[in-house]
Amino acid sequence: MEKIEIDPYTLFKNIKKIRILAGLTQKELAEKLEVSSKTISAYETGRALPPLPVLLRIAEVTNVNLESLIKKEDEDFPSNQKEKIKKLEERVANLEQLIVKILKKSRLL
Repeated sequence: MEKIEIDPYTLFKNIKKIRILAGLTQKELAEKLEVSSKTISAYETGRALPPLPVLLRIAEVTNVNLESLIKKEDEDFPSNQKEKIKKLEERVANLEQLIVKILKKSRLL
């Protein structure tokens, strides 16, 4: 049996990409997996490594195969989807920065 090496960074990136392509928010994926949205965030940012049963469930819920979650190359993502993901990631980052600014200004952070 061939040993499979899983790069955690690739896994974290792929979970987020696959979730976005499935049209799910972190909250929606969390509900389907019966975990908290904080857990999904931790999986997508590398603060936590999902156990194999959770990876299998993510693949099932997002309708991809397990290889798509652990594969290093983006070959499974057509170029138009790669661009869509990149733009969405940029928008999320911009929104996060805006929220932090607003919270700081209102002294909630």
